[in-house]
Amino acid sequence: MSPNNSPNPHTEQDYLLSSAVLSLSIGFILTLNFWSWLLADVSTNSTITTIVQFAVFALFIVTLVYLSRTSRGAFTFNRRAFWLGQFSDEFLNHINRKGYQYAFNVTCFVLILLMLSDFGGFAEAMAGVSASTLAKSILGVMFISYALPVLFLLRAEDE
Repeated sequence: MSPNNSPNPHTEQDYLLSSAVLSLSIGFILTLNFWSWLLADVSTNSTITTIVQFAVFALFIVTLVYLSRTSRGAFTFNRRAFWLGQFSDEFLNHINRKGYQYAFNVTCFVLILLMLSDFGGFAEAMAGVSASTLAKSILGVMFISYALPVLFLLRAEDE
């Protein structure tokens, strides 16, 4: 299949599914840093630390597998469709846009909550969190909030 031809809907659906799973695994990896910081304050149990480290390792493997699947599927699209997320199938375009809408809305909601956090004593509770950890967790929430509606709507299409 030439890169200039539009791929069939099944190929596009596989690409959208693998990019959603990739987004979900990247989101969980990014947010696990924040959760491990929270759990370190609550408990000094080394078992929790081991479980978190194993989860990060497993998610890293899943991320590598789906990164290779997504990058292989990207070569079947023309460049404009790949970078802009325009699919030839109208329903897949709808699913992709819904994912982006949810990601934008949830990220804006989280950022507004963080802006207003000075009023509720939240700033004192989060004093030990670095800006890098907070940025990673917000980025992780954004990846997760894109992936979940896409996976849900793709599952609904199969039924």
